[in-house]
Amino acid sequence: MEKKKVILRQAKRLFAKNGYDGTTMDEIASKSNANKALIYYHFKSKENLYSCILKDSVNAIYDYLINKRDESDNPLEALKIYIEAFFVQAKKDETFIRILMREIASDGIHMSDEIMERFLHVLKILDNIIKQGVNEGVFVKRDAKIVHFIVIGAISYYLSSCLLRKRLSKKFPQNEFLLRDVDNVPLELYEIILKGLKSYG
Repeated sequence: MEKKKVILRQAKRLFAKNGYDGTTMDEIASKSNANKALIYYHFKSKENLYSCILKDSVNAIYDYLINKRDESDNPLEALKIYIEAFFVQAKKDETFIRILMREIASDGIHMSDEIMERFLHVLKILDNIIKQGVNEGVFVKRDAKIVHFIVIGAISYYLSSCLLRKRLSKKFPQNEFLLRDVDNVPLELYEIILKGLKSYG
């Protein structure tokens, strides 16, 4: 079981760095110090291994949202939890964000129907949060997709641009704001999005 975890960890890093097409089973075997036959024994194919990696991350976000459901009767709190769910997973496993960005750029060509369906379940949770907020008079009507893309985009760029921002701040030291840490990214993002969602009527 430990070797299976090593394979998953190394495969994640390679897929995040080189993409699906740019990663071979030979490379995964080499980085994992594993026999290629063992990888096929556990995962059957490169496609299945890749799907397992994406599935683990998407399921982690979905489970986070479901497990926090009792805390989210209030749509304001539920929105905060939704943002938090993505940030927690992205921070825990930054390969997820890099793989996801590659998938978006390639029209999700390597995403299985199962993963896409689970993503839709996650998005449906946000759609229901916004609808509940509209019904309770705390939100104005907004498209859940747009809100979702703001969440994903902001978190993705914030985390994946860390090294780039460090390089830029060394070349252009007068722009120290590039490196300034945000104390609480989910809360900051929540407050920005809330300004666009909140009903003041």
